[in-house]
Amino acid sequence: MGFLRVGLGCTTNQAAGICGNLYNESKFASDNAQDGKYPGDHNSGYQFKVDDQVGYGLEQWTVASVKKTLKDTATEMGLDVSDVNAQLATIRKEVTSTRISDWKKVLAKTSYKDVSDMFLDYIERPAKKNYEERRNFSKQIYEALNAF
Repeated sequence: MGFLRVGLGCTTNQAAGICGNLYNESKFASDNAQDGKYPGDHNSGYQFKVDDQVGYGLEQWTVASVKKTLKDTATEMGLDVSDVNAQLATIRKEVTSTRISDWKKVLAKTSYKDVSDMFLDYIERPAKKNYEERRNFSKQIYEALNAF
């Protein structure tokens, strides 16, 4: 949340909408490999490969070019691909270079529900468009943040 708010300039609503998606994808587990192929939230036994089509990490990156960006970023930072800092740096690279127009569409929205939907449509792009589930996670995160 701090990374999104401070590092990427998101509002609380925007950060909650994005976090709801990340939670849906990986349960915030940076070593999460795609469900169905690797059960559970933490998959330390998964052998990371750029071109294996297995979703991995916070965003469940599957596309080879993006997984290569994660691998290269982790290597540049002297970290493992499962390290949350390497993954957040990869997200920063995506939204500030290769996915600028998609990111702008997400940030054009102001409610956590709309941000959640846009993040699903333009950033995540999964085969299963489970809007309601992601909105519910976003709502829970938003309400938890505003409880203080």
